[in-house]
This record gives sequence, C-alpha cells and structure tokens, in this order.
Amino acid sequence: MQDEQGRPGRIRILITDDHTLMREAARQALTLHPDLEVVGEAADGLEAVRRVEELHPDVVVMDIEMPRMNGLEATRRIKASHPEVAVLVLTGSGDDRSVFPILEAGAAGYLLKSVRSSELAEAVRVVARGESVLHPSIARKVLTQFAARVAPVPGAAEEGSVPLWAQAEGEKAARRLAPEGTVSILFTDLEGSTALFQALGDERARGLLRTHDQMVRRWIAQAGGYEVKHTGDGFLVVFSGARKALECAVGAQRELETYNREHPETPLRVRMGLNAGEALKEEQDFFGTAVILAAKIMERARGGQVLVSELFRRLLGSTTTAEYLDLGRHKVAGFDKVQHLYEVDWRASRQGQP
Repeated sequence: MQDEQGRPGRIRILITDDHTLMREAARQALTLHPDLEVVGEAADGLEAVRRVEELHPDVVVMDIEMPRMNGLEATRRIKASHPEVAVLVLTGSGDDRSVFPILEAGAAGYLLKSVRSSELAEAVRVVARGESVLHPSIARKVLTQFAARVAPVPGAAEEGSVPLWAQAEGEKAARRLAPEGTVSILFTDLEGSTALFQALGDERARGLLRTHDQMVRRWIAQAGGYEVKHTGDGFLVVFSGARKALECAVGAQRELETYNREHPETPLRVRMGLNAGEALKEEQDFFGTAVILAAKIMERARGGQVLVSELFRRLLGSTTTAEYLDLGRHKVAGFDKVQHLYEVDWRASRQGQP
C-alpha cells in the first residue's frame, strides 16, 4: 500500500458479489473515502480468483453464496496463492455453517450487509492493517464456539483440541465487543487537520493522518477500548472503565509528543475530552448526554491537552497516579448545569502509570 516513492498509498479493493446492485452500492460507499480505491469487481468466486492475479488488490470484499464458485472456496484459493491479500466477508448470512469454515479458510473479517457504509470502510482499513474485525452478532458466535471448545472435558488439553483460529478470533472478538452500562467516553480531534491538507497537499497530509490513526489506535487496542467511530481526524471510543480510558489518552499523548519532537516540521497535536456515564447504544453507535458532554469537553481543549469531567475524575478516585490541574467551573453549551473541568497533567505524572 505504498506508491513508487514509498509513500502511503490508497488501499486497493476488489468487490466480489453476484448481485450488480450490491457491487455498485459497495463501490459508491467505499469511493467516498480518499484512502480507499476500488480497482475492480467480480460476479463470483471464480472471477475473483482470476482478478486477484490481474489486479493485486490489498483487500477482497467477498460474498459467500455465489454461482460457479462460492466465497468459501474462493477465499481458500486466494489465501493459498496470495496470503498477503486480506479477505473481508460481506454477506447476508450469519449462519454457523458459513461463519466458521470461512474464518478457518483465512478470512480476516466477517460483516453482515446490514452494516453502515462508514463501518464497511473502517473494516477495510482494519483488515488491510493485518487485523481482524467481526460483526457483533458474529463475534458472539465465535466467542460461544470458543468457550465450548475450551470447556474442561477429558482430552481438552491435548494438542489440536482448540484450533489456533478459534483462539485468535475469540480473543480479538472479545476486545471488539462494545461495553455495556456505565462507560467511559473518549473523544479525540487532530488540531488543524484542514490546514494540513492546504499546506501539504492531499497525499502527504493523508499520510500524516494515517500516522496519527496508527498511534491512537495502538493505544485504543492496548487499553481495551471499543472504537465507535472514526471521524476522519479523530475518534469516539468507549471503555469499560475510567482507568482504561485514561491509560489510552495519556499513552497516546506521550507517543504523540515523542513523534512531535522528532518531526517538528509536521507536528500532530491532538485534543482529547473524557467523560463517564450511561450511554445509549444503537447498532454500533453510542448516543446520549454523556457522549455529548465528552464531545463538548474535547472542544474546549487545545492540542496536547486531555480534559476530563468532574464525574470522570471522581470515578478514578485514588487508584491512579495521574495529576490534575483544576480548570474551575465552565458553562457548556446545551447544558444547564455548570461543569467542573480538569486537565490531566500527563507530563508531570510521567514517572507513574495512570
């Protein structure tokens, strides 16, 4: 995924589906994103295998039920001859008979056709990075199957009793399941992203955005966060606990600071806002007052700052070594109650871990 000069290039995608309408819809959804390029289409698995040889895509978006050759057999052949190509299943079926065989065949992701276009685009990016992504209903199936296969039964400890794919996919699926109940909410935003494109041009600016995304996502994954959405120059992430959310924010800021020292000509300054509370979950998105307040807190921050609400600070209590700067009480648009805000002094607490 690099151009001839070694710069980050667009992700090359081959869409495989026997329905013309679905191929056209997927193409339209993906071409809205400047970092994604649909290089071709295939109407069945046999054509997909042939087109992979011709087009050398990074990702194949693959349906399962198709004439001549289905997606399962096509995935097996593609992974056998081109293991570097990621296969992302996009299908209408979540049947066990479809899910597990195609994951065993090497598919890196499994989505249902009910996903939003933005979720499809993000899934393409995930599998292109060599990671896995599963639709929530599919993740539950994988976890259930994984739990059943590791149940303490005679002979369960024998070599080969739990396939490696089940272990890996079960663990990854668990990390990607959205937390329930009271959550900690992180909003991030890359300051001055529009100016970057104007000053550096589209290609170079897009490369910097990818660097930013990789650093922040590394900390989201390490802290066990659930990425709700990618806003283009920022993220909405939820965590099961406040400590995990703070670990992500502080870790990302420290890595960004190191990057900025090494690249003073193109610094990446990210502002962050943290809040906690009950959030309404609808499909793969989160809504509600707690989410809105987190966004408003982030908007008050400057690049390099992490601002938190009073509730978030109280939830952490004395279990963290992080230090705070009291910013006082602020009137936040849309909220009747005045909000007490704090800045995480993550540089001062560098010796300890949040």
